[in-house]
Amino acid sequence: MSDDGGKRDLQHAEYEALQERYDLYRSIVETTQEGIWFVDPRGRTLFANRRMMELLGCTAEELYAADVFDFLDEDGRRIAKGYLANGFADVTPEREVRFLRKDGNVLWLLLSSNPVFDTQGRYTGALAMANDITPRKHAERDLRDIRERMTQILNLADDAVVSMDEQHRIILFNQGAERIFGYAAQEVLGQPLELLVPEAQRAAHRKSVEGFAHGAVASRRMAERSPVRARRKDGSVFPAEASVSRFRQGPGMIFTAYLRDITRREHAEKALRESERLFRRLVEGSLQGIWIHRDNRILFASQSLADMFGFDGPEQMMAQIPVNEMIAPVDRPRLWDYYQRRMEGQPVPTRYEFRCQRRDGELFWMEVLVGETWWDGGKAVLATGVDISERKRAEEALRESEARLRLLTNAVPVGICYIDLHQRFRFANATFSGWYQRPPEEFVDCAVAQILPQADYELANPHLARALLGERADFEGVINHPVGGKRHIHATHVPDKSPDGGVRGVSVMIEDITQRRAMEEQFRQAQKMEALGKLAGGIAHDLNNILVPILGYAELLYESMPPEREERTFATTVIESAYRARDLVSQILLFSRRGRAAKRVCDVGVIVREVIKLVRPTQPKAIIIDEAIAENLDSIYCDPTQMHQLLLNLLVNAVQAVGQGGHVLLTAENVQLEGLECFTGKRLTGRHVRLAVSDDGVGMDEATLAQIFDPFFSTKEPGAGTGLGLSTSFGIVQEHDGGIRVESRLGYGATFEVFLPADARAPNSAPTPGAIPRGTETVLVVDDEEPIVALYSRVLPRWGYAAVGTTSSAEALRWFQAEPGRFDLVITDQSMPGLNGNELTAELRALRPDVPVILCTGYSDTMTPERARELGIDALLHKPVAPEEMGRVVREVMDRAARLRAGPAL
Repeated sequence: MSDDGGKRDLQHAEYEALQERYDLYRSIVETTQEGIWFVDPRGRTLFANRRMMELLGCTAEELYAADVFDFLDEDGRRIAKGYLANGFADVTPEREVRFLRKDGNVLWLLLSSNPVFDTQGRYTGALAMANDITPRKHAERDLRDIRERMTQILNLADDAVVSMDEQHRIILFNQGAERIFGYAAQEVLGQPLELLVPEAQRAAHRKSVEGFAHGAVASRRMAERSPVRARRKDGSVFPAEASVSRFRQGPGMIFTAYLRDITRREHAEKALRESERLFRRLVEGSLQGIWIHRDNRILFASQSLADMFGFDGPEQMMAQIPVNEMIAPVDRPRLWDYYQRRMEGQPVPTRYEFRCQRRDGELFWMEVLVGETWWDGGKAVLATGVDISERKRAEEALRESEARLRLLTNAVPVGICYIDLHQRFRFANATFSGWYQRPPEEFVDCAVAQILPQADYELANPHLARALLGERADFEGVINHPVGGKRHIHATHVPDKSPDGGVRGVSVMIEDITQRRAMEEQFRQAQKMEALGKLAGGIAHDLNNILVPILGYAELLYESMPPEREERTFATTVIESAYRARDLVSQILLFSRRGRAAKRVCDVGVIVREVIKLVRPTQPKAIIIDEAIAENLDSIYCDPTQMHQLLLNLLVNAVQAVGQGGHVLLTAENVQLEGLECFTGKRLTGRHVRLAVSDDGVGMDEATLAQIFDPFFSTKEPGAGTGLGLSTSFGIVQEHDGGIRVESRLGYGATFEVFLPADARAPNSAPTPGAIPRGTETVLVVDDEEPIVALYSRVLPRWGYAAVGTTSSAEALRWFQAEPGRFDLVITDQSMPGLNGNELTAELRALRPDVPVILCTGYSDTMTPERARELGIDALLHKPVAPEEMGRVVREVMDRAARLRAGPAL
């Protein structure tokens, strides 16, 4: 054999020997009863034997995936981090450490830990040898508890316990002794025992103690001795029984006496007898069945148990029924196994439920508490049981109720879920899971952040965190609905608290309030429109007062000049401008719902065709205007002029929206509504006529839609419109108790829908006014605007009347009081300082009930035609009133008053 071959054989032999030693050491490490644990400076496990894994209650994979800090409480982690960080410098080699097993139980280990260094002297970790001292710790704890309990028992005992040393000095005096003798312990400790002995008995007592100290018997019980005499602090003497014992402590002897005041013996015996009787009554009268059994035989049974199983009494039950016949056949194997294991001392449940069988064969449920006892010198089983059939039925009913509740929870349109302390779903109803397009069962045990989109989670997380701290949290926000897009929601987070006040989880209820938000927005819009309407009414009032003299004097100028005069053209321009201003004010009044509406039953189809006929010729041929008018279209009760205005505004807007070319459709049809929501805030129900104007123009965004009915709002270039068209249309719709809706998207055109109540009556025509007659009567004109008074004072004489005017209602009243018969008619404004129009009318009628009155108003929230009739006003005119209209009304009112004064014709 060559030298190289010999060397290889030698190396192989050394390797095998090394492998054998490694296997031996590995076997020793794995079989030793000490836990071995090697960790790096960060606490990560580098090696652990099987014993260490058994001690910690985890598998190798779990231990290597964890670190040493996972098995320590907060204080332990802090200390261990310090030890590992400084390489166990100045650390006691052995110490007791409290660990937490994987199952949560406490584990006490005696650790011997040492730092480990590599061949270069670098600190690489720590090696710990661990011995389980948990039983010893428990024993020490139990010993401390026993000592504490013994001290408590000793102090709570009714008997006196007194100890003394060989010099007969008192060294122990319990609370029972304090109660019996009347001394505090501090008063007698160190004093001679004879302090507690009557003076006449002290010599005999001293002799008895000396004899007991040197006798062969180390203790004497109470029953072995005659009663002794003892002395209280107040000097009174009482009989007592005493037990005495001695034991050696060090070089000396300790004597302990247990004394009982037997003057209370009879009371105690009587109380004991009463207690025994009470116990028997409790056993016999208990609703729980109580029995003792052994070897399938009932040794004792209470009356309640006999009643429970249908027997006349316990004796009959004990004589006739084996234990297994009390149990339903399906549960007998399980309970027989429990019995055998219990009798053998093996662990077995002490509380469980099973089905029992009555004497007549009826089955019922029983819950029992089982333990061991002794009976006639042998081990037996003691059991107490209660019939829980009702509870079982209640539990079944509860399960059914829970199923119904789950069904109800899944049926409600509110998202409901339950989230635990780790922000994981434990429950989600169908509505909530449907929002995220997952079945409810997929939510269980999933993290909230895993299910919710990031934006939704960031919105909800702060409120969820507050609820997990015990505070109810409500919020409103917007979530990303996978199907419905962005939805407004109201979320309520309610902490689920345990009886001790701790938070166990959070119940979350999420309501989709998108529709409610839309309705609230409609309501706010309606309020805004109402406020703007009042503002518009106030503007209209002032404008009407200004327009009266402008229009009136312009007409006077026009009539007073020859046709060839150039200035007559100027007057015509003023009149036309005044009428345009009057039309503008009329639109404002319509917007404010205070416009004059001459309503009658109309054929709306005729109005639609007239408007289309008016608009179509004026538009480019590239704009197609179509109509879709249903046959047998219902009539509506309306002001035809306002209907023309309404449709004209909508149609012109649609034409302008399509620009140089496009399509506009005007639809008229009958519809039956069931609570339709409209922009006006109304919910329309019943038969209506639907007027719709649709276009394929530029459309509108949400911001524009929110303002389209605002007065003076316009998307047109400056000078291209007043911004009153749609606000006027809105006012006309409200005036006719209808509703309006708008649908539009930017780039996709718009549709305006108007719904007007249908009227079953046939259409009629508006009356035509007659010629203006003349008169000779005297008219009193009252208005706080001087130009108006001056105008009517000039106009009325043109038709033969005498006019007397004033700007003060108080002055007019004084004139009338002075000469009530002078005036044949009174024309008064409604809104005036001092006395307003209806108040002045009341004062005038008090002086002369038959005087006719014409009331003029530019705008009034309170004065309506109905109110005017209630006040007896003969005519209500809305400014501006053209002179011709005033002349006709004056004549009509005075003729009617004359007829009333003349009485009925014969």
